Amino acid sequence: MRRLPRITHPGNGEPFDVFVQGTVFLDVVLTGLRARPAPGTEVFTDGMGSCPGGIANLAIASSRLGMSTSLSAVFGDDLYADFCWTELEDEEGIDLSHSRRMADWPTPVTVSMAFADDRSMVTHMRPTPLGEDELVGTPPAARAAIVYLSASEAWAPPVPVTAVDSTGAGDVFDTAFTLGTLNAWPLADRLSFANLCAALSVQHIGGSLAAPGWGDIADWWSNARLRGGVGDSSTAELAQRYRFLDSVLPDAPLTSVRRASATLARSSDL
Repeated sequence: MRRLPRITHPGNGEPFDVFVQGTVFLDVVLTGLRARPAPGTEVFTDGMGSCPGGIANLAIASSRLGMSTSLSAVFGDDLYADFCWTELEDEEGIDLSHSRRMADWPTPVTVSMAFADDRSMVTHMRPTPLGEDELVGTPPAARAAIVYLSASEAWAPPVPVTAVDSTGAGDVFDTAFTLGTLNAWPLADRLSFANLCAALSVQHIGGSLAAPGWGDIADWWSNARLRGGVGDSSTAELAQRYRFLDSVLPDAPLTSVRRASATLARSSDL
């Protein structure tokens, strides 16, 4: 069933929840490799996903959690840029009014090869034709800023999952933590929620389109709650730790989110 794009732009002069600026890449992610590629060899795999990458990881993760999101980036005029623009604006409901299309600038491309809980990347990119100040101008008002600290004593237990691709997991964590901060959740709940969202994302191929939506979170919580009532002490503890989800899950119907496919699809109904 086709998803209707979400309209998450604020109205009446209200600030965006999130404004991000950076470079959008076309990410081609290969997973399921049985061995590392070596000189003079060819390795085959059946796991592949194509999706917007770079700063798009953070923007899509934010929008999928219901935060109004604006993205500023330079886009080329090639087919890769068409794909990334459509995914961001039409499929994910992200504001691109501070982004620009530029002629004769190829979209940056990153090929990522996930193997043995790690990944190697190769990127083709030419210098961005516009600087940040010229591109953004006066940035729109936003409700949050992310600052990275060199050290922290806060910690929350991980959520056990089978990882397929870790691309973008850090961006998903940051976004989920930001959502909890904007809603004044206790620190322990913010950390637990961020860990959960990042864990859910690594189960899918492709950084940006692996980000969970509220439907994914609701499905996980439904299963965790059932296991917590009949499982061992660790599953019971997990269910207890995430009881706060009952009070934060949206009341509105929860829709599915789009995942990365092995090609640049002609249709958005995949």
